[in-house]
Amino acid sequence: SDGCTVAGKNSQKIEAVMSTTLTSSIRISSHVLGYDNNLLAEIYRPLGRAIIVLDDKLNDLSYTSGDVCVKTNRRAVLGMEGEEGAVFEKLTIRQQLERYFDFHGVEIEVLVRSGNEVDKDIENVQEILIDLKKLGVMRNEPVLIVGGGVIADIAGFACALFHRNTPYVILATSIVAGIDAGPSPRTCCDGQGYKNAFGAFHPPVMTLTDRTLWRTMHAGMIRHGIAEIVKMAVVENRELFELLEKVGPKFLVKTKFGTDISGIDDVDSVNLEEFDADCERVVGMAMESYVRAEFGNLWETHQCRPHAYGHTWSPGYELPAGMLHGHAVATCMGFGAYLSWKHCDWISEAQCRRICELINNLELSLWHDVMSDKAIFHSCTKKMVQKRGGNLAAPLPRADIGECGYLNDITDSELSQYVDEYKEYVMKGNFARNGYGVQPLLEDVGLDEMSAEATAYVRDEIAHDKVPHHHHHGSHGCNHDHREEKKD
Repeated sequence: SDGCTVAGKNSQKIEAVMSTTLTSSIRISSHVLGYDNNLLAEIYRPLGRAIIVLDDKLNDLSYTSGDVCVKTNRRAVLGMEGEEGAVFEKLTIRQQLERYFDFHGVEIEVLVRSGNEVDKDIENVQEILIDLKKLGVMRNEPVLIVGGGVIADIAGFACALFHRNTPYVILATSIVAGIDAGPSPRTCCDGQGYKNAFGAFHPPVMTLTDRTLWRTMHAGMIRHGIAEIVKMAVVENRELFELLEKVGPKFLVKTKFGTDISGIDDVDSVNLEEFDADCERVVGMAMESYVRAEFGNLWETHQCRPHAYGHTWSPGYELPAGMLHGHAVATCMGFGAYLSWKHCDWISEAQCRRICELINNLELSLWHDVMSDKAIFHSCTKKMVQKRGGNLAAPLPRADIGECGYLNDITDSELSQYVDEYKEYVMKGNFARNGYGVQPLLEDVGLDEMSAEATAYVRDEIAHDKVPHHHHHGSHGCNHDHREEKKD
């Protein structure tokens, strides 16, 4: 970091300019926990220990158990089970992790924390902070965070707060963590019924994305994770979009991203080598597109953020609906494509349909009934305008698939009209399941949810906003009543 300080006469006026450089490495690697993979060993062997914050699901035999080769500690994927002479044992990811560090002579301390959305709150962040203090974690000692998107967010947030800047490494065991929450510099937790209300900018020093670990995931979690790849494809990477059209609907969920061929009915008709390469390309292109967009605007100094596609209205209704994040994002992406066609005239009806068909074919949600609740929907707009500094800045596909524009000019009455039109559009027989997703809810994949509590928070906030308030210091941009007049 660097700084420049200038003082005026008598030092009564002082100005300072500060700058810093952050570095973050990302590695997409198979079999990170194989004995011959030194990515983690090279970090923690010199330290002599590893403090691990572990997603509780990685302890669960029913959730992450799978065949692991006794000799190599590699998880069985595709046709590896048939290797001659190989002996396999069913292990959780935690057990695989313990074997890895024991092999490399590194002591570990494991802090097991809930990786569920219902527990993504400031209280759980504080619990991690207390444990880091008890273990005497040094500010030059990278904490190892192992798990999905929720644990990446809250444990990363704890590291941002501990010593004001404790480094951490992410070993992503889910798609959301692997290509979105893991490498993201935005650590966070939920609050008052709103998604990611509190947080800090604190990127990991390294993110490890290992597709072989995704074989252990529930199919519903695979499906919801793909939404974060779709968003980058629609507004940033046409080649990725076309690749998703090629392999997504048929194979990605069924094979858990090319790690389990048992889901393919006619496996002999599939070129497994080509399919495996396509899966690697999907992950790599999604990661590169996301990182270029995210790290190019680390502090969100402007709101032209293509990776926020699908994240304009959904953060306000995801928790009240009890939805999986990916399904909530998918509904917002579909609606955004419809707005781009109908309101902005940025894309054609054919392009809108193509985007919605991809989302629908991946069994993600185009629609959830919470979107019909106009009070909640309009509160989403207000909160996002506040979060984005007085502007809606909704990223939408523009001109062509793979390109992005930003909507800033729409009233609540127009939004109400378009939500109703969009509902009719997706439900009149254009799309499978009338636009509803497969297993869209947290409870559908065995996770707890807090929809009643979140809805109560939102309703209280809406009621509070209806009470007249007198301000003596003037209002700022985000308090501007955008509902019945258009923004400049």
